[in-house]
Amino acid sequence: MPGTKINNKPMAKPDRKEPTALVLPAQPVHNGLKQFAANWSRIRRFAAPKHLTLTAAGACVLLVTTLTVLFLMPRTITFSFAGKNCFANPIVLPHLVGKKQGRSFNAEPEKTIAIGSYSLYSHTTCITPTQAPEDNLSETISFSPLNISFIKKDIRVNVGSLPKVNYKNVLAKPIAPNAPLALPLSSADKVFEYRLHVGGQATNCTEESARLVCDIAKLNLEQSATYTISLQRFLTANCTKPSFQKMQRPSVQSTWLNLQSKTSKQSTTHQSK
Repeated sequence: MPGTKINNKPMAKPDRKEPTALVLPAQPVHNGLKQFAANWSRIRRFAAPKHLTLTAAGACVLLVTTLTVLFLMPRTITFSFAGKNCFANPIVLPHLVGKKQGRSFNAEPEKTIAIGSYSLYSHTTCITPTQAPEDNLSETISFSPLNISFIKKDIRVNVGSLPKVNYKNVLAKPIAPNAPLALPLSSADKVFEYRLHVGGQATNCTEESARLVCDIAKLNLEQSATYTISLQRFLTANCTKPSFQKMQRPSVQSTWLNLQSKTSKQSTTHQSK
């Protein structure tokens, strides 16, 4: 248009801010690398064959010393009739250990680590009776590595009172012949077996919660009859797993318990309903 001036100057561009660069100090990184290099150098020196051999030898000596002390440390065991009698007793190569067993007890290491039938390591030793133990019995069993007599471990086995049958209160009154006869025990008994003899017949008794339960119903006892009762106690060959059939073996030990009253020399009798 006439009289209009056109400005040909280019428009000013807006100011653009340059991004600020984050500059980290190089000193901490340098120190970290230096520390890592120093630690790696120590590790390489320690991992040298010479140092590894010395470390392994020291660990073996410590292990052997610990096992030797534990093996030779004497032990005292109070025998329990309520279950298994086992205790921690580390033994390496138990086949090489000589055993001097007691008159009434044996001590046998159980296999913990084995190759086939050959035991390499036993952590537990169990005590089992070989004949009927007596009241307040005390015996010593000895383990000797390679049968060296002057290097031995003594295991003292103490026996308290044997389980007693508390029959007096039960037999003081008539007993039903068609129901099981329950006789209380002074303590639980998982070692012995029991058999009840009545009128020329016999029946097995089982231990349940410190009681002897005898199945007299199968004996077909007569009503209103008087019988003489006796109880036989057996020690089986395998005490941890009682089996009555094993009582027939000649090697079985037995003890007769005549149920008698203190005021009479006659065997206790009871009258069936």
